[in-house]
Amino acid sequence: MDTEKAPKAFRTISEVSEIIGIQPYVIRFWESQFRQIKPTRKKGGRRYYRPSDIDFLLGIKKILYEDRLTIKKAKSLILKNGKNSVTRLAQNAQKEKHNKVTNILLSHYSGKKELVLRAFNNNLDKEELSTILTSFKEIRDRMQLRIR
Repeated sequence: MDTEKAPKAFRTISEVSEIIGIQPYVIRFWESQFRQIKPTRKKGGRRYYRPSDIDFLLGIKKILYEDRLTIKKAKSLILKNGKNSVTRLAQNAQKEKHNKVTNILLSHYSGKKELVLRAFNNNLDKEELSTILTSFKEIRDRMQLRIR
């Protein structure tokens, strides 16, 4: 995204697709399967997702892709534990991801960038981490030059 939106701003389906790492048609399919996903619709039927919708979609992605549950089992899990349990799953996964990135950056893997980047599934995350690692490497190199 070129312009940075506020964290609580509504997002289009293409923005959500980029954030989650799932194609828009999959998100539309999930809308048909999970009644808890209700984006706001404006004129022309364009979908706008709230941050809570995005968290729920991230939770659905975790349940279906990482935990390998079927849609039927995911639905029953949501009915049993509620929508908020899925949202919490997504928030916990984001915290784990943040901790993972922090640990990677604090370790000395910057020389083994390819190894680090293989740990991430989402291309957007890989690009972001690659940029950060490159910046750290440049800073480290400049500091080494000053020491000498």
